[in-house]
Amino acid sequence: MGPWWEKNLSIAKKKNPNIINIINKEDSIKVSCFRSQSGDVVANAINKQTGVTSLLHDNNNPILEAISIADSLSLKTGEIRCIMGMGLGYLPLEIVKRKIPGHKLLIVEASVNIFKAGMEWLDLEAILNSDSVEIYLNQNIIFEEIIKQNQLAIYEHNLPINIYEPARILSPDFYTGKFEELSNARDALTISFNTLELDPVITHNFFNNFTEIIKSQNFSLLKNIMYNRPAIIIGAGPSLMDDLEALKKFGDRAFLIAVDSAAPILLKNGINPDIVVTVDFAEECFEKLRNTINYFENIPLLYLGGVYPFTPKLYPSPIKFFIYPPILFLKHMQSLWKGEWLEHLPVEGVAHLAFFIAIYSGASPIIFLGLDLAYTNSSSHAEGMAVPVSINLDKALWIEGIDGKYLPTMHQMMGMRVRLENLIKTSSVPCYNAGKRGAKILGARSCDLYQFLSQSKEQPHSTSKLIKDTFYNSQLPDLSKAISVLKKFKSYCWDASSCVEKNLKDAKKTSKALKEDLFGNSSPKPQTASLLKQLLNGQKKAVDAAHKVEVDERMIKKRIMDIQVEERHLELNAGKNSSWDNICKEVIIIEKYMEARIKALQELLNWTDRLIKRIEDEIRLNKSIKNVKSSSDKIKLLKELAKVYLDYGDPQLAEKILKEAISSNEKDPDILFLLIITLRKRLLYKESQDYLSKAISLGDKFNVDKISEYDKNWINKNLSLAKKHIDIVSSFINLPLAIIYCKDILTCYPNHDEAHKLLKEAEEKLNFYQNEPLKKANNIWDHAGKKI
Repeated sequence: MGPWWEKNLSIAKKKNPNIINIINKEDSIKVSCFRSQSGDVVANAINKQTGVTSLLHDNNNPILEAISIADSLSLKTGEIRCIMGMGLGYLPLEIVKRKIPGHKLLIVEASVNIFKAGMEWLDLEAILNSDSVEIYLNQNIIFEEIIKQNQLAIYEHNLPINIYEPARILSPDFYTGKFEELSNARDALTISFNTLELDPVITHNFFNNFTEIIKSQNFSLLKNIMYNRPAIIIGAGPSLMDDLEALKKFGDRAFLIAVDSAAPILLKNGINPDIVVTVDFAEECFEKLRNTINYFENIPLLYLGGVYPFTPKLYPSPIKFFIYPPILFLKHMQSLWKGEWLEHLPVEGVAHLAFFIAIYSGASPIIFLGLDLAYTNSSSHAEGMAVPVSINLDKALWIEGIDGKYLPTMHQMMGMRVRLENLIKTSSVPCYNAGKRGAKILGARSCDLYQFLSQSKEQPHSTSKLIKDTFYNSQLPDLSKAISVLKKFKSYCWDASSCVEKNLKDAKKTSKALKEDLFGNSSPKPQTASLLKQLLNGQKKAVDAAHKVEVDERMIKKRIMDIQVEERHLELNAGKNSSWDNICKEVIIIEKYMEARIKALQELLNWTDRLIKRIEDEIRLNKSIKNVKSSSDKIKLLKELAKVYLDYGDPQLAEKILKEAISSNEKDPDILFLLIITLRKRLLYKESQDYLSKAISLGDKFNVDKISEYDKNWINKNLSLAKKHIDIVSSFINLPLAIIYCKDILTCYPNHDEAHKLLKEAEEKLNFYQNEPLKKANNIWDHAGKKI
């Protein structure tokens, strides 16, 4: 044994006993150590199974080599970094030697023999005894746990992964696998970070959706309702067109779950899915259903509570199911619905939600159809997709297709595929892929849909009828009881707001006193110390109060994490300042925490007030309309109710009320104005123009300028969105959306010059991107070779 073996082994036994359990294992790497020109130990290694050899370190001077590599890594304060392959240990020793505040190092080493050689010939005490170094020696690693424990460091610095080249040469399969495992775990967290800014949007959508949620059932009602019935999850990929005949002929033998983008394609081909599933929170995503929305009267909808409000609100079927966790006031309102709720699902895309509900409903097996998750045959979607798309192969990733050839895809579809494969892996339900084209989905065996369905037994009960009967046989919440719960939640918000406001005032008062004392003295006065104690005692109470209404989790999670990073840096650099300087800075951080929470709580109070008023007004006005006898009084009440619906973003309800009112008085300018605005909000621009023509025929009784004034903001918004989508072109849907926004303006204002100009630019760019894939199709293997 070398000179350092006993010392290193003794440290390892105390600090990392797991290594001792592994260190006696043999592996295929043989190591031969010798002295470099500088006199330091280096080694040659050979993989006895493959015959591959590699020099582990620079034969001239391994220490200078380690210094050079460490310099190139741009190591940062507070980051976590993974080194895959440590050689004899020169590089990790150099990194630890630099004593970077808060720096954490993960070492993943494949070879027990290489590690043992390092233990023999180098003094590894600095890394073996360090609290900031974790060593994993040829073992299974739960990277998700490591990721979870280091969220702030990854939030700020990502998680750099460096593979030591000699190690990669010797054990390529091991390091490729571990790199992929760690990358996937890191990227999953990074995706969640990217959505932090969306949390407030999703929460706002939820509040806007509440008037629809309260008329919907939770999906928990459908638990095991499809027991042992096959489920087909239908995506909108090009391969969907291959199996339309099978769906037409035998679709009633399975539970047909259509993702929202596939639903219009199915309808156009005479196929009614049993349920449509949607998860999209952005306004643009409604375009997938916009032009066919009125054809879904008899098809149930399943939506996440935070989707863009127009999707559930304008969806015409009364049979709707929602999934939302028992948070905010829903936590207290859950008892108003029948049965236990389905817990919120960690979905990243609509295909994942479709998979979850297939499992939850008891369906088996599960068949994927149209989930190409790639640009199949230079197309992104099946014929009839509501929003035609553009493809930019220059930004494509390349993945293996079902036929073994490589296909272009994009980051979003790649992420969806990885997540879907993980779901399949953790499920006991057999899964099949009926697609004959598109990306390979691991864990889903190929099947012929026509053959499968034709040999399946006919179902004794219609899937569609099972869903509808279950919906109508269950109670929906009483509106008056919902108001009581909302008022109770409001009181919680007030309590939290008062508590946080007090702590904020204490923080500002303490900060001012500390600055005054430290400006003239070396230490604070007793009364300042008392203020500080009061502040710290009240901080926990304020945080707990905010947590009670889930402000941190839903409204300001990104802001809280930004402040936590700032606080972490304060802790890491604490030694550079005096203790009282650090305390002053910590008080300022407390101020920032409380200011963020106060802003969020005020927003919650405003939303809750609006909801209470909206429901109270609806109950009051509907009751009055029912009892009123005078026709003129009824019209007045209908207009008032329509305004309530419009103010709260329920234009479909406003339209119904106003059309009832106008049937009694076709020349009422106020009704016409409200109806035109309502139809504009409903995106029914052609119909709104028809009513505008009627209104103009009234002459002076109708103020046309009011419409023009209203439209100014709408026009500017559409032009701005069109410009953004033309300039970005980062997504396949950008240019088609720009065209839609321009055409909407031109429907109402046919001579609008800027809309015409932007429309032409968008159509020219779209034509280029749609033709590019076809030009490059013959060169596809050359592209794949470069990109893989």
